[in-house]
Amino acid sequence: MPLSEHEQKILIDLEESLRQHDPRFAKSVGNLSLYTRQRRRKLLSVIGFIVGLALLVAFFTQSIPLGLVGLAMMVASSLAFASNATVHSRDFARGREDC
Repeated sequence: MPLSEHEQKILIDLEESLRQHDPRFAKSVGNLSLYTRQRRRKLLSVIGFIVGLALLVAFFTQSIPLGLVGLAMMVASSLAFASNATVHSRDFARGREDC
C-alpha cells in the first residue's frame, strides 16, 4: 500500500531532521540497502555455524558444556539464516527484486 502525500511529507521531514541531528548515523544507515543487510546477516550466520561446528567437534569429547555451546550456536545460526532467507524470498516473490 503506497504512502499518502501527508505520510510522505512526514517521512521526508524525519529524514531531514535525522540528517541535521546525526549526519554520521544517517550516512551509515542510508548506504545500506535491505539486501545488503540480509546478505551480511546470512554471512554472519554461516560464520556462526562454522564456529559452532568447530566448537562441537573440538570440545564435545573433552568438555560437554562447550560442545553444547557449539551445538546451540549451530542451531541459532541455522535459524537466523533460514529467517533471513525466508524474508528475502518472500519479498522477491512479491516483486521486490530491489530489496
